[in-house]
Order: sequence, then structure tokens, then C-alpha cells
Amino acid sequence: SSPFPSAKPPVSVNWTLETETEKIPFGHGSTKKLHTLGLYKLRDVLHNYPRRHEDRRALPSLEDVEDGEKVTVVGKIVAKKRHAPRPGMLILEATLENNFGFRVKCSWFQQPWVERFLKEGSRLIVTGKVKRFGRSLQIGVEHFEEEGESSLDTGRIVSVYDGKDGISQTFLRQVTAQTLSSTPISDYLPDDLRKKHGLIPLEHALNAIHFPTDEAQLTQAMNRLRFLELRILLQGEDSVLLGKRFAAEEADMNAFEASLPFKFTGAQKRVVLEIAADMRSEQQMARLVQGDVGSGKTA
Repeated sequence: SSPFPSAKPPVSVNWTLETETEKIPFGHGSTKKLHTLGLYKLRDVLHNYPRRHEDRRALPSLEDVEDGEKVTVVGKIVAKKRHAPRPGMLILEATLENNFGFRVKCSWFQQPWVERFLKEGSRLIVTGKVKRFGRSLQIGVEHFEEEGESSLDTGRIVSVYDGKDGISQTFLRQVTAQTLSSTPISDYLPDDLRKKHGLIPLEHALNAIHFPTDEAQLTQAMNRLRFLELRILLQGEDSVLLGKRFAAEEADMNAFEASLPFKFTGAQKRVVLEIAADMRSEQQMARLVQGDVGSGKTA
């Protein structure tokens, strides 16, 4: 038995990684949702990696959270309110209550679309930073979702995906789980090469990146999938694929930098010039730009 079990038992269907999502009965309106996210084939679904993971194996009790702490909590909506302290500002508030009657107020700023999800009696899973006012708690909500009945949403390390309004996290998890359990995944790496580098099989890595059972498994999955990205980059260097050339001269880069409210560091300047050189080349560019938050990747 695999140490990386599929999220669901295998299903006997004739799906492949190249099967188009519109041909799969994921539910009413699923094709439009998946296409909105750029997921046209099952391959796209499996490689739509989570933006982050939340540990929901044991969510903290509302009464135990500390001021300034970032937490994920769950509770039932017992009250809601909207108010506009001044023109152009909208604040939505919902009061959550846990099973012991302890309450916390959750706030959303300038997000009117949230209001339709705030229904008294429904249960929310909320992530955000806590502010304590005496015995009262308030959470500035960074992420939320309705608590579903699926075991994919709570009681485990849960994947959180990039999404859009109207596409729930529960839907994305269920589609991913169904795809994993029903689609054969072949590994392009030979066994001896995987063993040499201590890499797990691709099928196990995809299961673990979406539905990890613990931190160690998630780390192994990330190591394997980073190896996949490296392979793609190296393949781009080894093969000569001709593409369109762009005249990207240093003068153009200088003019662009002059339009910014800051000056490039030496490292940023070097990366910009390397990219410009690639753009002038006849060979197609395959480049990964990495850096810490605030290091200038967007520019």
C-alpha cells in the first residue's frame, strides 16, 4: 500500500491527463469555473498547486487565541452587520459562535461581494489576525470559506488554492481529489534516478501536494515537484527552440527604470539585463525569477 494514499478510492474510468475538463461530470457549471481558472485538461487540474496549506487537524478554541496571533477558527454565524463609517468605506461584520457559546467578531473591509455568504446559521472557517479588546475578540479576515461536510475541508492539513469569486475551495478540492483517484499518472523519471536523488514517485508527490497527511509528506512532495520545474528549465537550455526576437536594449531598460519610484539594486539590474539578452536571442526563453517578498520580482 502506498504511504501517499489517494484522496478517494480509485474509480474505473477512462480518463487520461489529456482529457478535457469539459468532458468530466464534475457538476453543474464546473466547466465554466475550471476554464475561468485556466484549467482545460486534467493535467492542468493536477498541476494547479495550492497557494498555501492550513493545518486544520486541531483548530484552536476561540477562547484560547492570543492578541496579534494569526489563526484559523470555525463557528456559526449568529449575527451580521454592515456599516459605512464614511463615504466610500464599507465594513461587513459577522459574529461567530463556537459550540461552547464563545463568540468572536469577524470583519471584512471593502469587500461587498462577501455579504451574500454571510447567512445566519451557516458555519464559516475563517483565517485572519486577532485583535483582543478586553474579553472581546475581533478577526480581520484574510480568507474564509463555508464549512463543508467533506473530510477534505477540516480535520487535516488543507490546501488553499488561488480562486475567483464564486469558485469555492471545497469545489476545487473535490475536483482535484476526483482527478487524482481516477487518472493514471506515469513517471518520467527512472527508478534509479529517483532513488539517487531521494525523490518520491510523481503520483505520490501530486497526492501529497494537494492532500498531505503530515508535514514530512508535504516536504517530500515539494522537493519532487521542484525537481520537475528544474528539469523543464534545463530542458529549455539543452534544446534549441526558435522563437520571436525582441529588441530589448539597455537604453530601454534604463528608461523603464527611470519611470519607477525606486532604483534597481545591482542584483535586480543584472537579472533585467539577462532577461533582455534572452529576449534578443533567437532561442526561446525559459526562465524562473525567484526572490523574497519585496525584492522587485513584479517590476
